[in-house]
Amino acid sequence: KLYRNPGYQSGARLAMLESTSKGWFAGYDWMIRVNPDVLILDNDAVLIQHMLNPEVDGIFANCWENGCENHCTNATICSDFFAVRVSALPNDSFTKIRNIKGTAEYQVQLAFKNITATGRDRFLQSTSMHGICRVRGRSDVPVLHIHSLHHQCPLKRGEPRKRNSLW
Repeated sequence: KLYRNPGYQSGARLAMLESTSKGWFAGYDWMIRVNPDVLILDNDAVLIQHMLNPEVDGIFANCWENGCENHCTNATICSDFFAVRVSALPNDSFTKIRNIKGTAEYQVQLAFKNITATGRDRFLQSTSMHGICRVRGRSDVPVLHIHSLHHQCPLKRGEPRKRNSLW
């Protein structure tokens, strides 16, 4: 089925509503959501470590990066990247909040409340968001949201070296 993209925030919300309510992730262990301009880099060991940990159901980044690593019930979860264990993602996780107004970040914060409330969350550290919800940071941050990277591709191991640019 083809969908008409309703726009910036609404499109992000629609994608999660449709995919979860229709069970598109059934049969998978994890669902990883990234925007087209977000990369998972070659230093992904921390992501894999969390995904292999049976006590972790969600890997997130906090738009307000406050140092919380888990049980981060007040975090503003970045909607540009997250990874969630499918067994912890009820099919109604987004339908029950479909009429709630707000950003995609607010929507995912509500949808994943079951994960953060039970402490089964892990938050990436040193993402250098500074209130602008784009993951970047030190060279050990495995996720990067940057718009100016396309001219550097393909990337070599350890690249890009400069990871704190907004664009």
